[in-house]
Amino acid sequence: MSSLQSDQHTSAAGSRITRGSAAWPITFFSAFSEALAPPSISRPREMARVSLGGPRWLLIGVVVFSTLVLAARLREGFIPADDPVQAHVAERVLHGDRPHVQFHDAYTGGLSYLNAFSLWLFGIRLISPRIMLLLFFSVWVACFWHIVGKLTSPLPATLFTLLAVVWSVPLYPSPLPSWYNLYFATFGTAALFSYIQSRRSGWIFLAGLFAGLSFLMKISGLYFLAALVVFLIYDEQDFQQSVRYPDRNISGPAFSALLTLALLTFDAALLRLLHSQLDISEIYHFALPGFALTLFLIVREWSVPRFAMVIRLRQFAGRLFPLMIGAALPILLYLAPYLHTGTSGRWYTGVFVLPAARLQHAFYPPIGALGGVCCIPLFIVLGVNCRLRTPAMRRLGLAALALLSAAALALCLRSPGYARWTWVSVATAIPVLTVAAVTALLTRRRAADQAQSQLVLLVAVAALCSLIQFPFSTPFYFCYVSPLVVLAFIALARVQSHGCSLLPLLPVPVFYLAFIVLLIMPSQIYARGLSLTPVAQKAFTLPRAAGLHGEAGLVDLYQRAVAEVAKHKGNMPIYAVPDSAEFYFLAASRNPTPILWEFLAGPDREPNRILDGVDEAGVRVVIISHRSGNDSGPPAPELLAGLRRRFPQSAAVGFFEIRWKDA
Repeated sequence: MSSLQSDQHTSAAGSRITRGSAAWPITFFSAFSEALAPPSISRPREMARVSLGGPRWLLIGVVVFSTLVLAARLREGFIPADDPVQAHVAERVLHGDRPHVQFHDAYTGGLSYLNAFSLWLFGIRLISPRIMLLLFFSVWVACFWHIVGKLTSPLPATLFTLLAVVWSVPLYPSPLPSWYNLYFATFGTAALFSYIQSRRSGWIFLAGLFAGLSFLMKISGLYFLAALVVFLIYDEQDFQQSVRYPDRNISGPAFSALLTLALLTFDAALLRLLHSQLDISEIYHFALPGFALTLFLIVREWSVPRFAMVIRLRQFAGRLFPLMIGAALPILLYLAPYLHTGTSGRWYTGVFVLPAARLQHAFYPPIGALGGVCCIPLFIVLGVNCRLRTPAMRRLGLAALALLSAAALALCLRSPGYARWTWVSVATAIPVLTVAAVTALLTRRRAADQAQSQLVLLVAVAALCSLIQFPFSTPFYFCYVSPLVVLAFIALARVQSHGCSLLPLLPVPVFYLAFIVLLIMPSQIYARGLSLTPVAQKAFTLPRAAGLHGEAGLVDLYQRAVAEVAKHKGNMPIYAVPDSAEFYFLAASRNPTPILWEFLAGPDREPNRILDGVDEAGVRVVIISHRSGNDSGPPAPELLAGLRRRFPQSAAVGFFEIRWKDA
């Protein structure tokens, strides 16, 4: 096929080609502006029924109720490495320091500016970044309800939204970047839902914009960007199947071979990410979902007729270009000061090079692969639901599942061991969910439709965003992706039900909602894992942490330590080591070093460099932590000797050695 003929065929394909991709460089601004307006094309009856036109009072009610739930728990939970360290970083930014230049930020840097804005807006206190988290949360709940509303009717959408709410931020409302990764992944997914419905490329740009913002919160935002690329590959293949020409088979397999090579390269990159901790559990949780998605795309690519390579490249580039422009825009704006001052290299080192130390210093293995057996009942329920054809059978299925769920909840309340297995049944489900979705898609005989596209998108987002659990796969890290898993489950159930009601499945979300509220919320899973044994909580009285609740013993320890520091520091800086940057904010003191975490500090952690900085800054008080199991290990002997020589007086407060010298 000549290029002229290809162009003619592209033109003849109608509005879908023009809107989707080939004319992107010319029509970007008009397409983006159109994307923000109601689409002019007619919508299928199903989509019209479940769009935001559903009962708006349900949307308002779920947003208000969810916001009140989080507001009631906004002061719950204290881990020294989280809130006070993030607040210290934000305060440094507020005073003019730049992440990765004046100090080693543990994340990309965008969160530091957002938290600094919250300190400026709501006051210099630990609760301020949490208030900002609450504001984003309210928007996220509305967006989540909007997505679920496109998959099912408004009442179940409300139930599933509440399920996602209790499995997420209210469990530990610390202003961590992983929550913002979840927020932006949801916003970007909603944008691509609108693209699936309207075919307007401006929505792809908007999804890319959210991916870029997610990356600025934490490098794991790249996982969401990868999920969007996976979906766009599928979407371009979907276009090839939906537009038919009698002469398109004369083209060779060049594009298919190129795409296959790219997908295999992605698999290799995934293994490279995991290589330092690669065993069967990591392969199951983090490699298998990605492998299943790439296998699906490769099989699909080689099983359908193909356009000429020039058309395939135009169509795919027309989708990829707006995505990458959208992702690059906020990143380039953020990097402008670094580029202007010639410090972009330091930012790159701080974001992409030094964090590799986390694989050695902050590793926590995931649940064993055999735990995946626990999630099989969930998929059995999905399979049974597909075979309940008559109303009587569906009512019987609903009653039976309700009784089983009630019995399971009673067992959980009586047996912590059974409750832990219940958690495992969901926390190990992502690989099985991905394989089940891929199998359903490959064996589906019906033509591709919006429901199938939505399933591919949601499964890709849940599967690849679950990589946020690596390398620190504590039970709580599943909560950062659990709402995305809820969306993927709903989409899979919808496709497998073949248009039947999902009503018999409703006892399942009710069971897991009650499970979280009754057993997980009171047990401080963020700090104590699946012990399911609550400990006494106490509120801080320190001015900057007033009202924040933590474990009583930990709160007492920090209040006594900060009080001891305050006796001797005057208005001078203090120095805390190792991994003890929380003292700078809690004690309202400056940090004379660029160090937050010693294992991320590179050459700046050299003892002579630190001692020179302590001398130049006029430090009067140092805090030496002897906490066991910190990520950076004990301080170097030369550093300890130098600090003890310079600061001869000391007091012990718990595992903190506080040393000072007279003015």
